[in-house]
Amino acid sequence: MTLQRGHLTIPAERSKVDAAPGDMLVNERPSGRWVRRVLLSDALDPEAMTASYQRGVLRIRVPLRTARSARDVTIDGPEEVPSAGARPSLAVRATPERR
Repeated sequence: MTLQRGHLTIPAERSKVDAAPGDMLVNERPSGRWVRRVLLSDALDPEAMTASYQRGVLRIRVPLRTARSARDVTIDGPEEVPSAGARPSLAVRATPERR
């Protein structure tokens, strides 16, 4: 399994079952190689991802990122004194995205 630029790539392969002639009437299990790609949301924390494989089931857990609190952002620029009662035309406050 690989994680690159938010894409989780899972390769898999299943071999053909070799059976003696007359031992198998029908084989309905597909064989070959394949790849699954999943784009992870920015709301997930790939650093905390875990994976396990038990009884033929691959389980991947990717928890949500912890919420970050809002923070004030200082805007640098020329010092201007606003006239009495004037309000700034734009106020900026950085907050985490919610989807």
